[in-house]
Amino acid sequence: MAGLRCITLNCNTLIGDLGACAFGESLSEELWLRALDLQQCGLTNEGAKALLKTLETNRTLLILDIRKNPLVDHSVIKAVIKKVLQMEGVPSQRYITCFSSLGRISL
Repeated sequence: MAGLRCITLNCNTLIGDLGACAFGESLSEELWLRALDLQQCGLTNEGAKALLKTLETNRTLLILDIRKNPLVDHSVIKAVIKKVLQMEGVPSQRYITCFSSLGRISL
């Protein structure tokens, strides 16, 4: 059985925290999705933390990209990066390189 592997919704600013929370709830036990890309989607710390909480139960989501959401603190982005890097099968160097534009974040 197969399912959806990647969702890219960049530049959809109306997704916001409400959408991020909905994704978080829906993905808590999703077994197929490997990548969720929410750059420039109007997220704040609230939505980013909801997605971070999802990573506690979802062990298949290997890429969660919340860059370019200026209302998300770097500390929250750093927590997401650390959590994703703890997942088995994450291409860690590629993932870190993806976030190198954030500059101030050191793992």
